[in-house]
Amino acid sequence: RTRVERMVRSLSTWTPEMDAQLVHLLNNKMKRKGMNPLKCQPSELQISSAELRNYTKLQALNDLNIRQRFALLKLLNYFIDGLMAWIDFKNSAQPWSISAKLQKLSHTIFFVVKEKFLRSALDMTWGHEQGSGLKVCLDQLDSDKSERLGLSNPHKSKNLFIQLHSQLHAVSVFKLRSKLKTKNERGVQALFEVQYVLGEGLDYGGLYRDAMNTIVDQLFSKTFSLFILTPNGKSHDGLNQTNYLPNPQCTTRECIKMFETVGKIMGISLRTEGFFPFKFPLLVYKLLITDSISMSDVASIDHREESRPNENKFSMVDKIKRCPTEDSFEALPSTLCFEFLNCSGKKVPLFLGGEKKKVTWKNRSKYYHL
Repeated sequence: RTRVERMVRSLSTWTPEMDAQLVHLLNNKMKRKGMNPLKCQPSELQISSAELRNYTKLQALNDLNIRQRFALLKLLNYFIDGLMAWIDFKNSAQPWSISAKLQKLSHTIFFVVKEKFLRSALDMTWGHEQGSGLKVCLDQLDSDKSERLGLSNPHKSKNLFIQLHSQLHAVSVFKLRSKLKTKNERGVQALFEVQYVLGEGLDYGGLYRDAMNTIVDQLFSKTFSLFILTPNGKSHDGLNQTNYLPNPQCTTRECIKMFETVGKIMGISLRTEGFFPFKFPLLVYKLLITDSISMSDVASIDHREESRPNENKFSMVDKIKRCPTEDSFEALPSTLCFEFLNCSGKKVPLFLGGEKKKVTWKNRSKYYHL
């Protein structure tokens, strides 16, 4: 009884952020080993200090505490997996529904279980059975010329993504949710027919896949500014150096439409298992799915916001939080105002006039909460 009470007290200190990090760690670890976490015994779980390096919320925990939490998460996922056939996903918008309640627990659900949710949702929302019936015309010469002239601005570029966007943005999403159409006896499949202006080949399915991969490659490149490298990519330090974020300068109505087209391409890739080469950090996917991120997610794209207590390394926000006295606060090396650096390196006020208001000992809590 005493051991159980100790375990309950220990597990009660876990936060949603800690659970999310543990589930993410387990998903990656099990995927590398080709294992199903539902079939792994908690007593067999071994996590090295190197694996914990990127999971700051777990670093202070001992192996026993992590294994106990894994056992609890495994039990939860076991029951959710068994309920799958009884869940009506059409009511997910209703807060009283089981699917809505499970959505709030998404950070605790293993990928192998989530995948079944995904398959179920896809099966209920397919469009046409054999392709969309669409034809897309692309001009490779225009795209190459745009790149040579350095036209990276989305409003001026004529690359293949812009050409695809102009033809697909107004198309019904029902058509874009269609299943792939088998083009010939070789079984090559495509969602729509691709035709190049100069007739550089006939689309038997191969042109479609090549075009989609090229379009996504152009999205995540320095020749097009709808997306920009992460701060870590610009400083060549930390995680996610080759990944991209939405450009905060791209806020016009047309740019918003382009972001919507990117979302549609992501949906096509997911539905048809296109595996197009998107280069987003995990933070972007978390915002799309949960609308919630933590400081550790921000630190994964910007090492300046990273704190490692074990290495006595703290971000400026954490340094302010840890100041025990006004004197220690005043001893901080820099003078701060209520502003922050966005991912494009531009200072942005946290509120109107924030760039002129200094952070002081009295208002410091407002600064780090913002």
